[in-house]
Amino acid sequence: EEDFQTFFHGEDYHIRLPSLALEVTFRNRSSPRSGDVFLMRGGIVVNSRAKLNSRLSHLIIDAVDEGDEGVYTVKNPETLQDVQRTTLIVRDCSNELIVKYGEHFNIPLLGLTPPITLEYRPSAVEANQTSRPALMLLTSTGMSRDGYQGRISVSERHASLSVVSGADEGSYTVRDAEGVIQRKVCLNVKEHQNFVKLHRGKTLKIHLILNSSLVHLYYTSDYDHTPHLLLDKGEFTSAQADLGFEERLYMDGSWIFLDQVKPSDVGEFKVTDILGFTVSTTHLGLLRKEDWDVADKERLKN
Repeated sequence: EEDFQTFFHGEDYHIRLPSLALEVTFRNRSSPRSGDVFLMRGGIVVNSRAKLNSRLSHLIIDAVDEGDEGVYTVKNPETLQDVQRTTLIVRDCSNELIVKYGEHFNIPLLGLTPPITLEYRPSAVEANQTSRPALMLLTSTGMSRDGYQGRISVSERHASLSVVSGADEGSYTVRDAEGVIQRKVCLNVKEHQNFVKLHRGKTLKIHLILNSSLVHLYYTSDYDHTPHLLLDKGEFTSAQADLGFEERLYMDGSWIFLDQVKPSDVGEFKVTDILGFTVSTTHLGLLRKEDWDVADKERLKN
């Protein structure tokens, strides 16, 4: 029989032992060429990573980590057909970095001997299909996967992925020259959140971050809560006039400007990429008259 089990980093893995006469071996997923290593044989635990429970009914691997990923085989040396194989997958997103959309994602490499390889599992795979092989983003010879050329760079201190988007979310694994896992970091990409309060008649500025042909801009009024598509891949839509933005809304490069803001403009401007991931959200509010003096004083201080 063969089974797959997924454990979180730090959990204890219990291997059932119907008999102490069984042999238990382990083949490391990171270095399968090293072959099977005995954990237990002849009723005796022979590896420091394993121990028997008090009832002698289970072999326990304490606080699993990446090095414990692999195939565990339980067999009866007297009956060759009596074999149970279990592939253990260890999920580890406890080491998570939050990076804003469009910024650089840096994985620390200090202390590692090059060359390295870099692997990637998308968030959906990391969560639900961890037995699937990871995607190789960077080989030991420095070759990048299609779609990543020019985005991955490696120095003594970091492996960097530039201009991250929601599509880059997931886990990244660094292996050393021997193929052993040395780092695993999960990337969480967050949108840019901007809360802007302006005087009536001032200009709202929205940075698209990406080229305008690669984004959509939606506007949702605080008064009707219905999203309206304002910009579709670099072109303004008819909603510009319908919402009263005509002659006031314009674009310059990767910036959108709304002139002469007024109370009816209050709401949310959301930029998404062509895959639907949110790039930024700008919340527009107007300063009340009683707030004007306070705002002016703060501006003078700065």
